[in-house]
Amino acid sequence: MGFKVFIGCSTPKITALASEIADGILFNYVYPEFLLWIKQHLKKKVLSVAFGPALILPSQYYQDLILAAAIVMGSNYHFLEEFNLVSLWNKIAHINLENLIKIRQKGYDLFKLEDFKKIDEISELLVEKFTISGSLNDFKRKINDILKVCDQLILGDPFFRDINSLLALKQLFS
Repeated sequence: MGFKVFIGCSTPKITALASEIADGILFNYVYPEFLLWIKQHLKKKVLSVAFGPALILPSQYYQDLILAAAIVMGSNYHFLEEFNLVSLWNKIAHINLENLIKIRQKGYDLFKLEDFKKIDEISELLVEKFTISGSLNDFKRKINDILKVCDQLILGDPFFRDINSLLALKQLFS
């Protein structure tokens, strides 16, 4: 019995190389347009998996979701250029996201911090294009949209920390 090797990818070059040697690709995007873009760089057909921050809203973990989405957004400058997101990214590029994560892990509310307020200014875009999140209906729509482009998806942090999201997911697919 063998095992399958998946490689996480977010750049065209690595995606092309990885598709030649791996059984599957774990894409660091969840927005269908972004997934279609990165998939065009596959050299051969392999299993495709979308992976991204996930949460059913409203949630006490909303700030964690926004931080995770900001990290994903800024992970690849070529991607930012491709989708004309450089100017938006530049609004928050100077922010120490690692520091905000540490503050949040201590249980503090980030809405009072100027750096987080800057991130929150683009939160609508972050939620829509960099997360699998929203109301129960939005969440279901996003999952269905992703599965039209990818074979599977993985619900990333902070989904597993929110018991309400976990219970809602069970309800959604029962």
